[in-house]
Amino acid sequence: MPGALDGVRVVDFTHALNGPFCTMLLGHLGAEIIKIEPPSGDNFRRSWMPRDDPRDGFEFLVVGANKKSIAIDLRTERGVELARRLIAVSDVLVENYQKGTMERLGSTMSPYGRSTRGSSIPARGVTARLVPTPPTARTRA
Repeated sequence: MPGALDGVRVVDFTHALNGPFCTMLLGHLGAEIIKIEPPSGDNFRRSWMPRDDPRDGFEFLVVGANKKSIAIDLRTERGVELARRLIAVSDVLVENYQKGTMERLGSTMSPYGRSTRGSSIPARGVTARLVPTPPTARTRA
C-alpha cells in the first residue's frame, strides 16, 4: 500500500539526530530518501559506540530506516556537481549543516532547484521558550 508521500523524492544532507529523524519520518510516509554521506561515512554512524567498534550505532540504524545512501565528496567540484544534479531531480531537500554551508557549496544549491522545497534544521544553537497554555476545564482544580 503506497504511503502519503509515495512518489516524493527527498535528498537528505542531514547528520546528528534531528535531521535524520525528520527524513526517517518522511521515509515512513512513503517518500524516497537519498542520504548523502561523506566518503568516510556519516560521523553519526558510530556515536555512542566504543572507539574501535566497527559496528554502526543503534541510533544511526534506527534513523537510517527507509533510506538509500550515496557517498559524495562535497569538497570536490565533481561531488558538488553530482549533488546539484540530485537536487535538481528531487522534490525536497533537507539539511542541517551550520548556517552558510549549503550556500558555500554553490549558488545553484540555494535556492534548491526548480521545484525543490528546502528545509534547514540546525543541529545546535536553537533555543526555544515554553509558552504557557491557558487553563482548560480539565486543568482547573
